[in-house]
Amino acid sequence: MPTDSNPSGLRRLSAGDLAISRRMTRRNTLLPPPGSRPPGRPAAGDPGSRRDAIEGPPQIVRLACPDCNGQGWLPAAPGALPDEPGFGRLEPCRCTVARWEEDRQQLRAERMAEELPWEGWTAAFATFQRARAPECFDAARDWANGILDEPFLYLWGGTGSGKSHLGYAAYHRLLERHEEVMWRNVPVLITRLFELGRDKSDPSAFRLAFEDVLRVRFLILDDLGAEYGTAFVADRLYQILNERYANYRPTFITSNLTPEQLDGRLRSRLCDAERCREAWNASPDFRVLDPVARRTTEAR
Repeated sequence: MPTDSNPSGLRRLSAGDLAISRRMTRRNTLLPPPGSRPPGRPAAGDPGSRRDAIEGPPQIVRLACPDCNGQGWLPAAPGALPDEPGFGRLEPCRCTVARWEEDRQQLRAERMAEELPWEGWTAAFATFQRARAPECFDAARDWANGILDEPFLYLWGGTGSGKSHLGYAAYHRLLERHEEVMWRNVPVLITRLFELGRDKSDPSAFRLAFEDVLRVRFLILDDLGAEYGTAFVADRLYQILNERYANYRPTFITSNLTPEQLDGRLRSRLCDAERCREAWNASPDFRVLDPVARRTTEAR
């Protein structure tokens, strides 16, 4: 308060006050600006960040569903009394149904891609010598691009002529177009269906696997005719091809057999010129060519 010796009432600074002021000034000049980090300390997400190694990558936070507040379920009959229908019963929220559908699509995509062999992942139209089988090459490429007039394509020819290569190439082209496609080797497919049918622990496994083959948008069946000729095999092949034939679902088939050598029910559908394009690959077995002839073929 004011006094005679200090009319303003202000306290005079002492030597200690000046020392504290200097320390605070020096500290403020060394502090990083708001939102930054001390020099030499990496932030989370930076390469070599210790925090990133401890905390892990940043997590995606999903907002709670506005309908169920993240619970996933809703009362079937909100406000129902104990003696009224639906009291105490729950039903899945739309967010739960959407999550189930997402999981189902993911599992289906994994099932459809699980059997492609290693050599199939490197095959492409660009690595096939078109001069060896121009008609087969053009038909396979048009089928994969969705511009073939017929939904069915039947490539037949000798072993090692490149039929499977064109099937692999068509598979990759369809993936590039973001189409739903499945590749299956026929003998392996039949064996798998037979084993699933005998497995009583999961009755739905056979139905799901079989429906995938029937319903998939684009189907590639490799090596038809190499399977054992039993009643089970004949019935399953007929069901697959007849279902797809009747619904105009695009189907690519490779075989060593001519259409006339197939079962009568299959032959009737694959010889339909309005729905099936037939192409013969007359190339020799590429695998048994001597090295000189092989290099000459690759150079064409």
